[in-house]
Amino acid sequence: MRSCVAKSVLAVGVATVFVAAGTSLAVVASIADGNSTVAFDTTSSSDRVGMTGWNVDGTEQLYNQWFWFRVGESGPEQRLNVLPEIFSGAFNTNADPRPDTLTINYGSTAGLEIDTTFRVNGGTANSHRSDVTEQLQLTNHGTTQLSLHFFQYCDFDLGGEIPNDFVSIDSISHNRADQGNGLIALSETVLTPMPSNWEVGVYSSTINKLDDANPDSLSGLTGPLVGRQDYTWAFQWDITLNPGDSFLISKDKNLSPTPGVSGFLGIGALVAMRRRRR
Repeated sequence: MRSCVAKSVLAVGVATVFVAAGTSLAVVASIADGNSTVAFDTTSSSDRVGMTGWNVDGTEQLYNQWFWFRVGESGPEQRLNVLPEIFSGAFNTNADPRPDTLTINYGSTAGLEIDTTFRVNGGTANSHRSDVTEQLQLTNHGTTQLSLHFFQYCDFDLGGEIPNDFVSIDSISHNRADQGNGLIALSETVLTPMPSNWEVGVYSSTINKLDDANPDSLSGLTGPLVGRQDYTWAFQWDITLNPGDSFLISKDKNLSPTPGVSGFLGIGALVAMRRRRR
């Protein structure tokens, strides 16, 4: 399923592993807990960059999640990893000896700094349950105000299949995205703050928008989109950062069996997996 090779980084006990900027951990890494492994690759120039895998009980659920940003109203959006890397580290927070948390900080301590932290909380074996929390802190260390536009893009292939059954963004709160394939359900909740805009779509409409040469805004489409399609979704935050200000985004992703199919999954309903062709 994967087109990249994620390097597993092991820690002993509760030891912390810190890695200097520019070394391999920041560009190809994995974190793990329980039945789950989450892979990262920030080296790619293809459409697959950033968080490139979420394997739960041996089945790959994610093709790509990453972040784009734009400063000001002109010029294109850029991928977060075009910024210089300041620091990266992976560490363990529980009895599972593998590192479950990854931090990568980008930008400049004299200008715009964007710090990212990902933590996986895996379920028990064959539960097909897993959770990933993400925190992002955007800080203006400079001396002038920044008008910042920040985007999160997600492309999930639940159950190892490219087409899923539906995708939607909550039409009232606009802070939750849901996707399902009939057996596995994904829900992401933006805990704080509310997004400024959002978009559900079919691959590759949204990522083409983020990667083109134009300044863009998401469409506001919430769905639901239904029928077997290669669905994607995105959130957008429009932020004004004065000198010295920080902006914190906190999110939670949860994977679980669709109610009523846990036992079916347990006997191998997800054996058949399709390879993504792009």
